Formats: sequence, C-alpha cells, structure tokens
Amino acid sequence: MRDTHMTGSIENIASHLKFLGYSTEKLKSENANEKDIWVGKHIQKNSVVFFELFPSFIMFRVNLTTERKFSPEMDAVMNRANKIFTIVKIYYEIENDKAVLRLEAIHTGRYTKESFGAFFDMFVADQNLIYKVDGFATAFLGTEEKE
Repeated sequence: MRDTHMTGSIENIASHLKFLGYSTEKLKSENANEKDIWVGKHIQKNSVVFFELFPSFIMFRVNLTTERKFSPEMDAVMNRANKIFTIVKIYYEIENDKAVLRLEAIHTGRYTKESFGAFFDMFVADQNLIYKVDGFATAFLGTEEKE
C-alpha cells in the first residue's frame, strides 16, 4: 500500500525548485514500467534530474560531461570526492570514449519546505566542492591545479 503522506511530494519538490529559480518539466514515461522523470534547469546552476525510486525516496542526479578520456587518476579523484561530500555520491561512466560524471543524492521521507531546503542546500554545496578536490582539474578538465 502506498504511503498517502507522500502523495504529491515530487510535485511539491518541483514547486520548491521553481521557487529557487529552476524551470521544471515532467517527462512522462512511454512505458508503464518506467518512472516519470523530472528535469530542473537553472541559468546559473547545474541542471538536475529527479525521480521517485520508491515511495519516500526521490533520487536527484546531476550529469557533467567532460571531453577528457579515461585516466587512472579519475578513480583516485572519485575516491577523494566521496570522502568529503556530505550527501552526494559521485561516480563516472565512459560514454563514447568520454567521462560523464554522475552526482547523486536521495531525499528520503516526507516533503517539508525545511527538510527539502536543507537537503537541496547540501546537494548544491557538494556539487560545488568537486572543483576543489585535489586532482579534479587535471583529471577531468585537462587544466593544471590552481594554488
């Protein structure tokens, strides 16, 4: 049985993101076995994809594509990043011989403005930390680290 207090939570989250300056769009799945996906776009922040994994579990994902090809240093950077993030888990996949970073976090429980606001602040803060991880610029951007 579906938890009735979650009804509308993803819609509330979409509304909250609009308040934060994101445009949101629901992409309806053509397959009844697949989840609907929401996209949030912002003019100054990373676009975010979010969807309900299970009742009370909303997955948030940011995808960042780089022109860099795989290097062993990428694994070390991912390990360092995952150690310092508060709520995000990061990994990469190689698509068309290029690395695509995936930053993910799951919002759990009942939606409230306060709890989601705190979650989303940490989600954005973790995204911004990636650029400060030792070796990130070299491995993923192809530039030298700044002192």
